[in-house]
Order: sequence, then structure tokens, then C-alpha cells
Amino acid sequence: MNTLTTLLVTATVLTVTGCTTSTVTTGRPGDGGTVETFTRDLDMQDIRSTAKILSDNFISHPSYKRLAADGPVLLQMERIANRTEQHLNTDELTSTMRNMMLNTGLVLFTDESTLGRDVEITNRRLDGLADPDQAPVAGKQLVSNLRLYGHISEERTEQGRTRRNQYKFSVYIKNTETGLLEWSAEEYIIKQSKNPIF
Repeated sequence: MNTLTTLLVTATVLTVTGCTTSTVTTGRPGDGGTVETFTRDLDMQDIRSTAKILSDNFISHPSYKRLAADGPVLLQMERIANRTEQHLNTDELTSTMRNMMLNTGLVLFTDESTLGRDVEITNRRLDGLADPDQAPVAGKQLVSNLRLYGHISEERTEQGRTRRNQYKFSVYIKNTETGLLEWSAEEYIIKQSKNPIF
């Protein structure tokens, strides 16, 4: 399911005769309301709201119900690639999606970012100083064959006084054992500004 998010931006323009400030608004079709924004670039609110939409998309998708037949879905979260012209902290998107999914109780995640530390702790507790009944058993960590990954791309256009930035969030869940894509989703944000004549 594709969701088109349109954000209309009226930019602040500086002229040699003075400073002209216009109202800056953003809105989603069907929301019936607007909020202020100040740039055609993606901001943290854009990323967080998109993370929620994508997370809700997966939880409500038929693929989730199939994957969760035997219990919570176990995922491995990977970084979202930034293919835009601006500097983005895509970790904010992945961490927000992970937190939202975890809080539903319907999805679990493996965390390979601390594997080195896990090995260090396990070895230290197996060196004879710790109670062997309480020490972790090597080889018991769960492994997920489902990888969540994706990218953010950008298209910029300019026509007359109108400038438009279109951002596309693409995310996928791939089964590394079978090679099949189990789920994919796209979310768009369009930001547009129209410069005053004067």
C-alpha cells in the first residue's frame, strides 16, 4: 500500500528591499489540519511520522499474520541507506520503527551490534568465577532469517517559482534462507514551496 504525503511549504524569502515572510504549513491529505514547517528538507518529525506509518503497515499486513503464525516475528534490523542530497540520520528511522514494533509485543529483534561484547561477557562468566548454573550457554542466541532494510531517495524539480522535493521511503523484509521478499512498503513525502514575485 502506497501512502502519498503532501507537505506544502511557503518559503521565507529575503529581498534586497526587506524581508518577506509567508505562512509555512504542512498537511496530509484527509487529515483536515496543518502544522508549521520551515524547510523543504526532511526533518525529524517527517522521519518519525513515516516510521509510524511503515510500522503500522507491517503489523496490519497479511504477510505479518502469516509470519506470526507461531508467535512474535523475529527480525534483524539493518540500516536504511540514504540516497538523498541531504545529510540524514537514518538511525532515527530504524530505531523509531524498532521501538514502535517492539512496544506492540508482536515483533522481536535480534541485535548484532553488540555481538563482540556478548562474546566477551560470556567468556568471562565461563572462566570458572561465575556459578555455572547461571552462566550463559554458548550457542543459544536466536538468529533471524528475516532482514528489514531499505533506502530513502529524493527527486528535486523546479518550475518557475515553484520548487518541489519528493522523498521516497522504501523498506523491505527479506527471508535470507529462501531469498524471498516477505514484505515491502513505500511512503512518499512531497514538500513544495513557491517563491513570492517580490
